[in-house]
Amino acid sequence: MSVRSSLLAALIALGLLATSCSASNSSARAANDLCSTAGLAKLVPQLRDANGKFTIPNPNKNLAQFVAAQRALSNVIEVALTQAESAVDIENVANKIKQPATFPVAWRSAEVGIGTDGNKIVYPEASNDDKSLTSFGGTSFINGVAPVAGSDSNFYQVNRGDGTIPALVSPVPTLLPCVNRLILAQDSSAGTWMPPSFVLSNVEGQAYLIVDLCVDLAQPQSVSGTEVLTPSAEIFIAMQWADTEKLAYLRTDDIAHGHHAG
Repeated sequence: MSVRSSLLAALIALGLLATSCSASNSSARAANDLCSTAGLAKLVPQLRDANGKFTIPNPNKNLAQFVAAQRALSNVIEVALTQAESAVDIENVANKIKQPATFPVAWRSAEVGIGTDGNKIVYPEASNDDKSLTSFGGTSFINGVAPVAGSDSNFYQVNRGDGTIPALVSPVPTLLPCVNRLILAQDSSAGTWMPPSFVLSNVEGQAYLIVDLCVDLAQPQSVSGTEVLTPSAEIFIAMQWADTEKLAYLRTDDIAHGHHAG
């Protein structure tokens, strides 16, 4: 190989290495940005207001904007996971198991929901028989979430003031330090979170935001004085956030959809 050819090959190799390092650094920055609301505002334009501050679009005011933000965040997380999974050797995956996210007790939500009773479209978010697809800023159905005793924070129960436990939640760690997949089981509606559903945590591992898809396949009805679950079909696009003073500006008096209110 001539000197010129050798030099050209070396330059190409250096270029590929620089590109690889740049891509790796970009992926690392994106993964870190998932650990805070400020980082999300950088990653997802749909999650920032005109001043660049983190916000969740209100679906009561702009349904398309909320759905776009929910889907954009879901896609960003999935791409970040794909990059993290592609960068690790399979022999090392087992050594990268992380602790599950921990959940604060208080949560708020924004939701878009639609269903069918088999004959017509119904609106799970509706109150007073209006035709509302949406709710924003009200108390989330997971409000009251707490670890199941003895589960080492691998399982959580949703507690109600009347002593009932209508739902269970389980965070499943991924290769990203601030991202967990989520499992939900709900007793009152056969409800579950569908993939892709994720919870994001801060660097200390405390959950601060959930982006989820939910289906309810049954609803309770009274039959001869006994409450039984009957077939139903409801779909929700939602985001839930830890109800902290930092995010107090997102609170409203909205009432979330029926089964979520417990």
